[in-house]
Amino acid sequence: MTDLARSSSVDLYFECENKNGKLRPGQRIGIQLAFRGEDRGITAPKKLIIYDIYGGTWVYIKTADHVFERQRVLIRYMMGDRAVLAEGPMAGTLVVTDGAAELFGTEFGSGK
Repeated sequence: MTDLARSSSVDLYFECENKNGKLRPGQRIGIQLAFRGEDRGITAPKKLIIYDIYGGTWVYIKTADHVFERQRVLIRYMMGDRAVLAEGPMAGTLVVTDGAAELFGTEFGSGK
């Protein structure tokens, strides 16, 4: 995996009009780029995603009554409060919506 693939952002350079002088060289701005064509994928509220100390992304899925398993997800991109996943649980899988951080703390012995 390249360093670029592990980063959470990338520098892109665009040319735009600046008649009113509000933009300055080196200034950071946020933009959204439109995708061409149709983009399909499983989405999840970003609050479900747990980040480990290495930047890995996970969710907890329910495997049985009172049994939960951490499963890796790969985020393709974020759109508002949703994460569009490149890889993750199959559609219809029961995913923990509240309490994932507590499960993570219990799994690794952190917290109270």
